[in-house]
Amino acid sequence: MCETLSIRQAESGDAATIGALIRKCLRRTLAGRYAQAHIDRRCEVWSEAHILRLMQWPERCMLVAISSEVVGTACLYEDSVRKVFVDPGLHGKGIGRRLMGRIEQTAVSRGLSVLKVQSSVGADGFYRKLGYSYVGEKEVEGEPFILLQKRL
Repeated sequence: MCETLSIRQAESGDAATIGALIRKCLRRTLAGRYAQAHIDRRCEVWSEAHILRLMQWPERCMLVAISSEVVGTACLYEDSVRKVFVDPGLHGKGIGRRLMGRIEQTAVSRGLSVLKVQSSVGADGFYRKLGYSYVGEKEVEGEPFILLQKRL
Protein backbone atom coordinates (compact mmCIF):
# COMPACT_ATOMS: atom_id res chain seq x y z
CA MET A 1 0.00 0.00 0.00
CA CYS A 2 1.12 3.58 -0.57
CA GLU A 3 2.46 4.68 2.81
CA THR A 4 1.57 8.36 2.40
CA LEU A 5 -1.89 7.81 0.94
CA SER A 6 -4.70 10.10 2.04
CA ILE A 7 -8.32 10.15 0.94
CA ARG A 8 -10.41 13.29 0.88
CA GLN A 9 -13.37 14.91 -0.81
CA ALA A 10 -12.47 16.02 -4.33
CA GLU A 11 -12.08 19.75 -4.85
CA SER A 12 -12.54 21.82 -7.99
CA GLY A 13 -8.76 22.08 -8.38
CA ASP A 14 -8.63 18.27 -8.73
CA ALA A 15 -10.95 18.12 -11.76
CA ALA A 16 -8.30 18.22 -14.50
CA THR A 17 -6.18 15.59 -12.75
CA ILE A 18 -9.19 13.34 -12.13
CA GLY A 19 -10.10 13.59 -15.81
CA ALA A 20 -6.57 12.70 -16.89
CA LEU A 21 -6.55 9.70 -14.51
CA ILE A 22 -9.91 8.42 -15.78
CA ARG A 23 -8.84 8.78 -19.42
CA LYS A 24 -5.57 6.95 -18.69
CA CYS A 25 -7.46 4.11 -17.00
CA LEU A 26 -10.05 3.85 -19.79
CA ARG A 27 -7.39 3.72 -22.48
CA ARG A 28 -5.53 0.99 -20.60
CA THR A 29 -8.54 -1.14 -19.61
CA LEU A 30 -10.54 -0.87 -22.85
CA ALA A 31 -7.60 -1.35 -25.24
CA GLY A 32 -7.98 -4.52 -27.26
CA ARG A 33 -11.61 -5.01 -26.18
CA TYR A 34 -13.14 -2.08 -28.04
CA ALA A 35 -12.55 -0.14 -31.24
CA GLN A 36 -10.34 2.91 -30.82
CA ALA A 37 -13.25 5.18 -31.83
CA HIS A 38 -15.32 3.81 -28.93
CA ILE A 39 -12.45 4.39 -26.49
CA ASP A 40 -11.94 7.92 -27.81
CA ARG A 41 -15.66 8.72 -27.35
CA ARG A 42 -15.58 7.41 -23.77
CA CYS A 43 -12.50 9.48 -23.01
CA GLU A 44 -13.97 12.67 -24.50
CA VAL A 45 -16.68 12.64 -21.84
CA TRP A 46 -14.20 12.97 -18.97
CA SER A 47 -13.20 16.59 -19.44
CA GLU A 48 -12.41 18.95 -16.60
CA ALA A 49 -15.70 20.77 -17.27
CA HIS A 50 -17.72 17.52 -17.00
CA ILE A 51 -16.08 16.59 -13.72
CA LEU A 52 -16.67 20.09 -12.32
CA ARG A 53 -20.38 19.73 -13.20
CA LEU A 54 -20.54 16.38 -11.39
CA MET A 55 -18.90 17.89 -8.31
CA GLN A 56 -21.73 20.43 -8.06
CA TRP A 57 -24.38 17.77 -7.45
CA PRO A 58 -24.99 17.87 -3.67
CA GLU A 59 -26.04 14.20 -3.53
CA ARG A 60 -22.74 13.08 -5.10
CA CYS A 61 -19.71 12.32 -2.95
CA MET A 62 -16.55 12.36 -5.09
CA LEU A 63 -13.35 11.24 -3.40
CA VAL A 64 -9.72 11.31 -4.41
CA ALA A 65 -6.83 9.19 -3.16
CA ILE A 66 -3.63 11.19 -2.99
CA SER A 67 -0.06 10.05 -2.60
CA SER A 68 2.18 12.75 -4.05
CA GLU A 69 -0.60 13.33 -6.62
CA VAL A 70 -4.13 12.07 -7.33
CA VAL A 71 -3.78 8.31 -7.83
CA GLY A 72 -7.40 7.23 -7.48
CA THR A 73 -10.98 8.41 -7.45
CA ALA A 74 -14.41 7.05 -6.55
CA CYS A 75 -17.93 8.44 -6.30
CA LEU A 76 -21.07 7.68 -4.36
CA TYR A 77 -24.27 8.78 -6.04
CA GLU A 78 -27.51 7.91 -4.30
CA ASP A 79 -27.17 4.16 -3.56
CA SER A 80 -24.51 3.41 -6.18
CA VAL A 81 -20.75 3.39 -6.37
CA ARG A 82 -19.62 5.20 -9.50
CA LYS A 83 -16.37 5.64 -11.37
CA VAL A 84 -13.78 3.90 -9.22
CA PHE A 85 -10.43 4.36 -10.92
CA VAL A 86 -6.89 3.76 -9.65
CA ASP A 87 -3.74 4.51 -11.59
CA PRO A 88 -3.03 1.23 -13.46
CA GLY A 89 0.58 1.25 -12.27
CA LEU A 90 -0.62 1.17 -8.66
CA HIS A 91 -3.18 -1.65 -8.82
CA GLY A 92 -2.87 -4.11 -5.95
CA LYS A 93 -1.54 -1.53 -3.48
CA GLY A 94 -4.79 -1.17 -1.48
CA ILE A 95 -5.82 2.19 -2.93
CA GLY A 96 -9.12 0.94 -4.37
CA ARG A 97 -9.89 -0.92 -1.15
CA ARG A 98 -9.36 2.26 0.89
CA LEU A 99 -11.49 4.33 -1.48
CA MET A 100 -14.28 1.75 -1.27
CA GLY A 101 -14.02 1.69 2.53
CA ARG A 102 -14.57 5.44 2.65
CA ILE A 103 -17.46 5.18 0.15
CA GLU A 104 -19.10 2.51 2.30
CA GLN A 105 -18.68 4.62 5.46
CA THR A 106 -20.32 7.54 3.68
CA ALA A 107 -23.17 5.32 2.48
CA VAL A 108 -23.82 4.10 6.03
CA SER A 109 -23.75 7.67 7.35
CA ARG A 110 -26.41 8.50 4.73
CA GLY A 111 -28.62 5.70 6.04
CA LEU A 112 -28.07 3.24 3.20
CA SER A 113 -28.24 -0.48 3.94
CA VAL A 114 -27.38 -1.72 0.43
CA LEU A 115 -24.75 -0.37 -1.92
CA LYS A 116 -24.81 -1.12 -5.66
CA VAL A 117 -21.99 -1.27 -8.22
CA GLN A 118 -22.09 -1.35 -12.01
CA SER A 119 -18.69 -2.91 -12.71
CA SER A 120 -16.86 -3.21 -15.98
CA VAL A 121 -16.13 -6.78 -16.97
CA GLY A 122 -12.87 -7.80 -15.36
CA ALA A 123 -13.14 -5.39 -12.42
CA ASP A 124 -15.95 -7.37 -10.81
CA GLY A 125 -13.40 -9.62 -9.06
CA PHE A 126 -12.17 -6.61 -7.10
CA TYR A 127 -15.67 -5.90 -5.80
CA ARG A 128 -16.34 -9.57 -5.03
CA LYS A 129 -13.23 -9.59 -2.81
CA LEU A 130 -14.82 -6.70 -0.91
CA GLY A 131 -18.01 -8.68 -0.29
CA TYR A 132 -20.16 -7.60 -3.23
CA SER A 133 -22.46 -10.23 -4.74
CA TYR A 134 -23.47 -10.77 -8.34
CA VAL A 135 -26.94 -9.43 -9.22
CA GLY A 136 -26.97 -9.51 -13.02
CA GLU A 137 -25.58 -7.99 -16.19
CA LYS A 138 -26.49 -5.16 -18.55
CA GLU A 139 -25.15 -3.43 -21.59
CA VAL A 140 -24.73 0.35 -21.92
CA GLU A 141 -23.77 1.83 -25.28
CA GLY A 142 -22.36 -1.49 -26.45
CA GLU A 143 -20.31 -2.05 -23.29
CA PRO A 144 -21.19 -4.95 -20.95
CA PHE A 145 -21.36 -4.38 -17.20
CA ILE A 146 -21.66 -6.67 -14.19
CA LEU A 147 -24.17 -5.58 -11.54
CA LEU A 148 -23.24 -6.26 -7.92
CA GLN A 149 -24.42 -5.20 -4.49
CA LYS A 150 -23.45 -5.42 -0.84
CA ARG A 151 -25.43 -5.24 2.39
CA LEU A 152 -23.82 -2.71 4.68
